[in-house]
Amino acid sequence: MGKILIIMRREYAQIVKKKSFIFGILLTPIIMSLFMLLPAWLADKKATNPEQLAIIDAGGERIGELFSAAIVNDRDTLDDGRPYYEVKQIFNTFESPDRFLTIYDSLSNDIAEHGIRYFLVIRPGAVAAPNDSISLVANNEDFRSLSRFETELSNIVSSMRLSGSNVNLPIDS
Repeated sequence: MGKILIIMRREYAQIVKKKSFIFGILLTPIIMSLFMLLPAWLADKKATNPEQLAIIDAGGERIGELFSAAIVNDRDTLDDGRPYYEVKQIFNTFESPDRFLTIYDSLSNDIAEHGIRYFLVIRPGAVAAPNDSISLVANNEDFRSLSRFETELSNIVSSMRLSGSNVNLPIDS
């Protein structure tokens, strides 16, 4: 038993005296704190320019205009007071189905080139079936913005459904 203790002490002394052990002991907490603090810092960082979006409203129910007004007049602002979101353009008249596809492809290219961050596509029948008729195309996964858009669209569609159903109840926000 005595020989095992002697060997354990010797191995421990050799390991502790290495530079890699000392660096590991010092750097591990620093690296762990960076992994915890860096994502929180990046998530809290505010944009300096408004996030641009475009809207394709092929439904003809004015959801795009209502969404644009709600997003632009939102309480979220940049440090200089400008709105956090800026609607670049609303497309709501289409001469032919080819025109819709042309606009869709153009906006897809604009997202790929980082000209805009999002575009919202509203197809006909969005009030009746919003899950199938409304989609958002984005070049990032900003959960705060996506949640904000989903909430606004839900409020708009809900109010349109209520106004069409002759029920006089306020919408819970």
